[in-house]
Amino acid sequence: MKDRVDNPKIISRTLTGLGLTAALLVGLAGPAAAADAAQCRGHWVRALGGPHAVTRKPIKDLADLQKRLPELEAGFRELVAQDASLSPEIAEALIAAIRSGEGVLERNVYRKEEVRWMAYRPARGKLGVIAPPCIDLARDYAAFEIVVGIDDPEPAPVPPPNCGIAATRQCERENPQVAIDLTGSDPGAQVTLARAGEAAHAIAVPGTNFTVADPAPYSADLTLTVTVTAPPPPQRFRHFYRFLLPKTCGNLAYFGPGEAKPLPPPPPVSCTKSVEVGQCAPWCEIDVEPAAVKVHEPVQVTMRGGFHESQAKLGVAGPKHATPLAVTAAPFAVTYEPPVPSCPDQPYEFSCEARNAAGASAGGSATVTASHLPWILRPSLLAFSPTDGKQSRHVMIWDDPAHERFKTETGFGLGLALERRFNQTWGLEVGGLAGKADTKYRLDRAIGTSGSASHNVTFYALTVGPNLHLLGCCTTDLYVGLFAGLGGMADPNYWVGDRRLQATFDSDFVWGAQLGLDVPFKPVRDSGLHFGVRYMGLEQKTDIGKLKVDPLLAEVGLFFRF
Repeated sequence: MKDRVDNPKIISRTLTGLGLTAALLVGLAGPAAAADAAQCRGHWVRALGGPHAVTRKPIKDLADLQKRLPELEAGFRELVAQDASLSPEIAEALIAAIRSGEGVLERNVYRKEEVRWMAYRPARGKLGVIAPPCIDLARDYAAFEIVVGIDDPEPAPVPPPNCGIAATRQCERENPQVAIDLTGSDPGAQVTLARAGEAAHAIAVPGTNFTVADPAPYSADLTLTVTVTAPPPPQRFRHFYRFLLPKTCGNLAYFGPGEAKPLPPPPPVSCTKSVEVGQCAPWCEIDVEPAAVKVHEPVQVTMRGGFHESQAKLGVAGPKHATPLAVTAAPFAVTYEPPVPSCPDQPYEFSCEARNAAGASAGGSATVTASHLPWILRPSLLAFSPTDGKQSRHVMIWDDPAHERFKTETGFGLGLALERRFNQTWGLEVGGLAGKADTKYRLDRAIGTSGSASHNVTFYALTVGPNLHLLGCCTTDLYVGLFAGLGGMADPNYWVGDRRLQATFDSDFVWGAQLGLDVPFKPVRDSGLHFGVRYMGLEQKTDIGKLKVDPLLAEVGLFFRF
């Protein structure tokens, strides 16, 4: 045994069967970059396979590799451990990539491939590496390229900073101010100021206690928000490692590290705190005529009051709806058309606010009721995708053992639903759908003809159930619902050779849940786009057994309120 190990000629002859004609120190040299021809004396790889192959049986495909992984993974760990530049974590990532199939690409070992090292089996029960090998193959070999990525360790969590703010509005007639106190905030605080109905904007922070000019002391509430963001942690990277695994021998090879890519930084750790200050007291009076209107009928709004700098605001608030109107004089009159409500007889409240130079306050409001549109019709196109829809069985056809498999696939169809809304929250929907779905029948026989056949099958369902509207009387309507009803599929016929399958589907009870979204074309219009998704529990009794289809249905269409 000692002569076989120590004699270079014997090692060279032994590796010739693998195509790895190595001279000396094969498997003992440390990992290095691919060498040129001058460095390859005795390190040439001219063929793959032979007595020094890691696997005696070639690997067919990825599924075969995954099946044989339990017998290979210990060897992978041993080979990676021989490379001081690689960690055990990389070996585990390599094994996990093979197990999941992610990062595994089937390609060829090219005739002059350059790798950092390649595995071989010097003796039964032993593994070694050639580093570097010089590959000069007579032909290409089928192989797997496996790329694994290892992330830098996560840093310790960044503790959240402290946020604290207090604000006081000073309603002086001349030069009104807002006093801000940031005593409870960490350094680096940023402050924004927003007035009602407008976007927030940043203000300068000269210290922990300071004042800023009041942008709208009598016309709007102010919201002041302080935000403190902690310093970000160090940049993390994902490091990539490329491996090559020839199918014919399983002699794992390593290309070397790839280019590291930066990982997305974690979300900034910050704190936010807001405080509101009320506006300086206004006064006004308002009238609305008539007090009740039908859909799209206008109302006359009249406002009277005392104003500071001849400005005020008239607010129109409805069900989940608000509209500001500019007022420049008193009395003020405007014609207003309430938006179409999505639920029964909803009120729209008109209110006024005004600047008072002395700081005294008064106000007024009036209400108009607009008739509702209780019926909603939703025609739609739908896509059918079963979550299961598979069935199989073993049968005897005369004396021929056979295996039958049935599968339901995707399809498309039409849907129509009619809902009656009773209030801003609840409605009752009746609907129906129908379409075509692809099905496949597969017959595998020991003796007779095997094969498969397809059929386009009609599916249908009639349902009824309640809907819960989550946005109340918003113009945009988001709802969830439950339903039950009757559904099923048409009966297909399949021929494979001399074998005929008549699949008989019985109509059955269906149930499920749905999520829908109605988006109007314009805020005051009674039509728009409809989007929906529903899960339907559908279980069919067939002559090949119980078929649990349970499809997911995606809908897109229109809605009409009337």
